[in-house]
Amino acid sequence: MPFLVYEPDHFVRADICETIAMTFQGQAIAIADDFESLAETANVLGGPLIAVLSVPSDKMPEASKALQSGSKDVKTIFISDGTTGESKTQSDVSFLIRPFSSESLLSLIRNASFDLQQAQK
Repeated sequence: MPFLVYEPDHFVRADICETIAMTFQGQAIAIADDFESLAETANVLGGPLIAVLSVPSDKMPEASKALQSGSKDVKTIFISDGTTGESKTQSDVSFLIRPFSSESLLSLIRNASFDLQQAQK
């Protein structure tokens, strides 16, 4: 199952990609260069995918809409600056609050992967 990553901070992006690559070996990881290229990058990947996106909260609906515009299943993990320190999940979207650990990111990714696999059955 491919992954789409958008994170403006190149150090954080590298950590996210490394975490995914080490845990989900052999899976494609595409990096969206900017917010505007999310839909295009997702379309190139095709099929069901997991998107890990760091966007401002006011851009989250726009990002979700762009990713859902195709006919594929997308599970989105939004990374945001919040105050609760908790992660939460709603349907096809999960939220991860900064600062976060690799383990918390992987937990949300595993849940999203499981949901996508179940949807394909």
